[in-house]
Amino acid sequence: MINFNINIDQYNVLIVGSGNVAKRRLKKILSSSKKIKINLISPTTDQELNKILKDNKNIKFKKRKFKKSDIINNQIILACTNDSKVNEKISIISKEMKLLINDASNKKNSNFQFTSILKINSFLNMSLNSNGKNPSYSKESRILIEKIFIKSIKKLLKISNINPNKKNSGISIKKYNSDIIKKLEVEINNSIINILKK
Repeated sequence: MINFNINIDQYNVLIVGSGNVAKRRLKKILSSSKKIKINLISPTTDQELNKILKDNKNIKFKKRKFKKSDIINNQIILACTNDSKVNEKISIISKEMKLLINDASNKKNSNFQFTSILKINSFLNMSLNSNGKNPSYSKESRILIEKIFIKSIKKLLKISNINPNKKNSGISIKKYNSDIIKKLEVEINNSIINILKK
């Protein structure tokens, strides 16, 4: 499996389901693009989802069960129902149509996975994933990094004078292999060990 970024503005997304996983992925997509067209199919809804629908006019919601024809004109499919057989059916149809499909109930039916995103600043994101093996591990790792390292990373980027507006900021490899970086690495490793011992 390989990580890559894709501009989803030009695609139509179909989300089948309205549970916690569906809402979480819906929010993630909306945070990445406000222009994307989203089709949401589910026989049920709740207060949280109703608010999301109200606040985002680019979502078309149909309150009913999935139909095969729902897949037409969509390029990214998310099968997020609480019925694994329905999700599998959606996956089979999507693969036959050569579409991107993520089955929330069975990673083997998926041809792409969601990653856990760590936002460093307006220019830099870090993407964590477990190759679909254990998404909660990626999430927990992201939270750990956010709580412990994010402020330090931001400070390091600031003092290193790396200019995100330039393709080549002029920072040499020697600077990254400097004594300061090596000392920081030792200090961070020792700090983690000491915390875990307590």
